[in-house]
Amino acid sequence: MQTETLDQLIKSKLSAAHYEKLPELLGITQHKLTRILNRPKEATLDEVLNLASLLSIKVANLIHEYGMGRDNISLSDCDMLIDKVAWIKA
Repeated sequence: MQTETLDQLIKSKLSAAHYEKLPELLGITQHKLTRILNRPKEATLDEVLNLASLLSIKVANLIHEYGMGRDNISLSDCDMLIDKVAWIKA
């Protein structure tokens, strides 16, 4: 796990204006965003995918380095992600 927090990562990747619109950009409420920032492991797979896309970083980085989604992402979800990456690289 990184010493940098998920919030610090997001702030380093987005402008202040985009950071303020983050809940809207992710399609979630401000309350849900606060919960994700405080407890990244509770994020859903869709939330991890959306944030990775918005930040232009790999989903695996959010999961492995920041623990995002660890309580909700199943092994079959991981298999799907691995297959998706393998298909894109082929």
